[in-house]
Amino acid sequence: MKNKEKILFNLLVFLASLCLLFAFIKQNLVFSLLALTAALGAQYFYRKWHPKKYYSYKDVIKNKENSNVKEK
Repeated sequence: MKNKEKILFNLLVFLASLCLLFAFIKQNLVFSLLALTAALGAQYFYRKWHPKKYYSYKDVIKNKENSNVKEK
């Protein structure tokens, strides 16, 4: 991740945890909703920058065979 991306991600996670703490102390629904929104935003940006990689079974076997050939 780039520096700006790290700062934004960490800021959103910190904001979510802080809002969740306030929601627990004050027992206020608004802080709970803010925490949920910040957590979803952090997850969205994390998945945008680091997408999941899906592999088929054939790709996994082929990669494993290629790595075994390189080691020999």
